[in-house]
Amino acid sequence: MLPVVILGCALAVAAPAAAQPTAVPGGFFAGYGAEAANPGGDPPGVNDWDCRLPPEHPRPVVLLHGTAANAQINWNAMAPALKSEGYCLFAPTFGVLPTATSWPMNVIGGLGSMYDSAALVREFVEKILAATGSNEVDIVAHSEGTLVGGYYVKFLGGADVVDKYVALTPPWKGNEAYGAGVALDLASQLGVEETMSNIWDPIAPALLQMAKGSDFMNEMTESGPYAPGVTYTNVMTRYDELVMPYTAGYVEAPNATNIVMQDSCEQDFSVMRPSGPTCEASNSCSMHWTRSTRSLCHVSSCHRWSADQLAEYAWAGRCSLLLSSRATRRTFRHLVFRASSQCR
Repeated sequence: MLPVVILGCALAVAAPAAAQPTAVPGGFFAGYGAEAANPGGDPPGVNDWDCRLPPEHPRPVVLLHGTAANAQINWNAMAPALKSEGYCLFAPTFGVLPTATSWPMNVIGGLGSMYDSAALVREFVEKILAATGSNEVDIVAHSEGTLVGGYYVKFLGGADVVDKYVALTPPWKGNEAYGAGVALDLASQLGVEETMSNIWDPIAPALLQMAKGSDFMNEMTESGPYAPGVTYTNVMTRYDELVMPYTAGYVEAPNATNIVMQDSCEQDFSVMRPSGPTCEASNSCSMHWTRSTRSLCHVSSCHRWSADQLAEYAWAGRCSLLLSSRATRRTFRHLVFRASSQCR
């Protein structure tokens, strides 16, 4: 619930006194279950085109998802909590590959060109304004969605209608996860950048566009990622394993506030605050089973357990969804090894 609290502060509007908290579904990964049960559906309380804006929340809130997700997957957990506070919520699915014709790929977004995705967001916002009668919207975006929405705001006229922009784990400076930025730079030096683009374009052009040094990112970073007149709030975690380094989202400006979760809670080892059962033995187990990310285990600090021991601990029931195959178990062991070798 901590990101929901932050969002409420960032949107800078008071919740109604009578608002009651709503039970939140089981976290981000529960969104995949919701998608399987209702392919292409909307998250709870989202895209109600008859929603009437209350005085305490006079602007619609647009939710923009991340890579390899969609509106339902990404916002299945957070949308009900925000809806219970009285917001009118809207969320598009963008970046579905044009070649995807069957489920699930025909509803998985965040893969196609981010230029096209930003244009789709512009059309979606225009539809929201017409339906609600509002002159402005607020945007809450996650990961890739921060860049898609950011491009819309900076280059496609969004600055005229967006008041507040809340970015969760934004890669404003370009993503360098798993050597993406280095690979793109090397391809450029070798003169094979076009070849790399030709390989990635049919698969997931957005992944290459997010990399530091791409044409898309060079456009975004020139003169800074922000648009004048829009108030930005960036929320980051030091332990981000998909946006690397996490400081890619830390861009100072008079109209921007940067929030690093661990600055206010050093024991916060993920975007969501750890809760639920944890190991008691000091310096023995750093595995946190968080209520808000039910199937996601995260290595949080230096430890004495071997990668195999931690993987077996997770496999015993803590991460049955995430570690449901040999391939993902091997990946998890690799991440544990990498985390423990980088402890400092």
